[in-house]
Amino acid sequence: PLVRAAVQLPPHRFGAPIRILAGDSIIHSMLWQQIRLFRLHLAVCAAAGAWALPTFLGARPGLWPPVIAFALILALYQFNRLSDGVEDRLNAPQDYVSSIEGRRLIQVVAIAGLILAWGLATFGGLIAMAIVAAVSVGVFFGQSFGARPRLKDRWYLKNILPAGAWALVMLGLGLAFAGATPTPAAAFVFFYVTGAVWIVDMLNDLRDMLGDRARGSVTVPLWLGPRATI
Repeated sequence: PLVRAAVQLPPHRFGAPIRILAGDSIIHSMLWQQIRLFRLHLAVCAAAGAWALPTFLGARPGLWPPVIAFALILALYQFNRLSDGVEDRLNAPQDYVSSIEGRRLIQVVAIAGLILAWGLATFGGLIAMAIVAAVSVGVFFGQSFGARPRLKDRWYLKNILPAGAWALVMLGLGLAFAGATPTPAAAFVFFYVTGAVWIVDMLNDLRDMLGDRARGSVTVPLWLGPRATI
């Protein structure tokens, strides 16, 4: 019906809706581009998980764990953007250019996210603060220290550390704020989430093999090959 109605419209009336639809499409595309570049979708996923996983286990995480998860994951991925210039130049040239041009804004978002996460973690007590502290070490995950390979350049750390951090943020914060005691069910959820994130992260390395090879990173796909990785 939509096609028939469009065909029946005179040319001078048909042009305006098309231009409007095209303009909306461009705006939506630009908006998604910014969301993707700043990894806002990942931060939203972390916030949703920080509410859903503890709730699934019968705990009541409250408001702050999702907010902390959002701020912390957002901050860490900004630091990752700043440290992955060599890889992104080959794997995602547009992302690389955007990171160079928006470096100051990325730094502000990263630092603000860490400050917010650390500040709110104090309301959850020592356990919540310890979780934020442990995950905040991820700031150094992609940093170079002299001639030694970065932590993320080692295949046995590249995927498992971020996966464990995601699980700790999404599950541990909610349990800490709720004052819940860890149970076998919580341990199962933790390892399940860790495994799921580990697999997704490793599959992403298949996409990034070109840049990782140029950087000197040893990822599972570069070590075992694509077929064995899958």
